[in-house]
Amino acid sequence: MNLAIRSLILTSLFSLMSSPGFAQIDNLDDLLRGGVDDAQTLVKAYLEPFGNGFGADLNSSWATSARTHRLLGFDLTVSGNFAIAPESDRTFDVSALGLQNMRLAAGENPEAPTVVGDDATGPLVDVVLDNPFTGGDEVVASFRLPQGVGFRYVPSPMIQASVGVFANTDVMLRYFPEVKIDSDVGRIKMFGIGAKHELNSWPIASALPFDLAVMVGVTKFQAEADLNIDPDQNAIQTGASYDLQQVDVEATSFTFGAIASKKLAVLTLFGGIGIERSSVDIKLEGRYPVTLIETSLASPNFGQRIIEDFVDPVNISFTGSNSVRAHVGLQLELLIARLYGTYALADYPVASLGIGFTFR
Repeated sequence: MNLAIRSLILTSLFSLMSSPGFAQIDNLDDLLRGGVDDAQTLVKAYLEPFGNGFGADLNSSWATSARTHRLLGFDLTVSGNFAIAPESDRTFDVSALGLQNMRLAAGENPEAPTVVGDDATGPLVDVVLDNPFTGGDEVVASFRLPQGVGFRYVPSPMIQASVGVFANTDVMLRYFPEVKIDSDVGRIKMFGIGAKHELNSWPIASALPFDLAVMVGVTKFQAEADLNIDPDQNAIQTGASYDLQQVDVEATSFTFGAIASKKLAVLTLFGGIGIERSSVDIKLEGRYPVTLIETSLASPNFGQRIIEDFVDPVNISFTGSNSVRAHVGLQLELLIARLYGTYALADYPVASLGIGFTFR
C-alpha cells in the first residue's frame, strides 16, 4: 500500500518529487474505516497545497519574450517550474475539520503537516465507532497522519514548442504522449496549446520603446496508477474482486495576459500580467476492502470482523488559489540556446528556470 500511494505523488509530478505523501499512512483500511466523508476530508486537507501549486505550475513558462517568430520559425524550450506554498499552507488544524468518526488521540497536537509541510510525523488519530455491546464509543483503530516532504515547493517540468504561423503570431504546443513510466508509477500524458500575438504592428502600440504581446494558453495533464489493496484474510470475506483499483489525477489550467519585453544585446528583460484558472481532480477508483466489526443484531456475523467494500471512495477537487499573477524575468542568448529565469507573483508564487533552442 505504501508504494501505491507514493505512486500518486510521483506520477502527478512527472516523477520529479519523491514524496513520502500518503506512504506514511500504514493502511488505507484504517483511513476508510472512519467513513468516506472523513477520509476525503483528511486527504483534501493534506494535498490541497499540491493542488494549488501544481495548477500554478501548469500556467507558467508560456513565454519569455513578446517577440514572435517569422513564418515557420520555431523554438523548443525545457523548463522547471517551482510553485512556492505560503507558510500558512504547510499545516492544517485537524480539530477544525469537523470529522465525524475520527478524532485526535489524547494529548496530540492538532497541527498536522500538509504535503509541503515539515518532514515530521503527524499527530495520532483515533477511529471511533459505536460498540454494539456497550452502546458507547470505542476506538477501533489508530494511525498517524502523514508527514510532509520537508520543503514548500511543488515542482513540475515542462516541454514546449512554438512556431510562427502568420504575421506576428506564434502557436505554442505542449505535448507528452501517453507513456507508462513503470509498473509502480503508472501512466502519464499531457497536452497544451496556446497562442501569442505581437501588438507592435498595431497603431496603438507601434511607438512603444519595447515589444508588447498578448497570449493565451490551456493545458491538460492526466496520470493514473494501478493499486493492489487486498482484504484482511482474518475477516469474513465478501467474495468480491479487487482487481480494478486505480488512482487517477487530472489537472487543467487556463491563462490569459499581456507580456512586454526589451532586448538589450544578448539580454532580454521581460514581464507581464494576466489572469489564470486551474483545477486538479484526484480519484481513487475501484473496489476497496475495509475491515469492520458487524454491528447489526440481525446479522449472523454480529460482533465479528467482516469486510465491507468501498467503491470509488475518494473523489476530491482542488480549485487553484491563483487568479491574477504578475511576473518578471531575464533571458540570456547564447548562439541558438537561451537561458532564462522568471518569478511570478501570486498567492502561490512560481519560480522558473529553463533553456530554449531557437531555429530560424
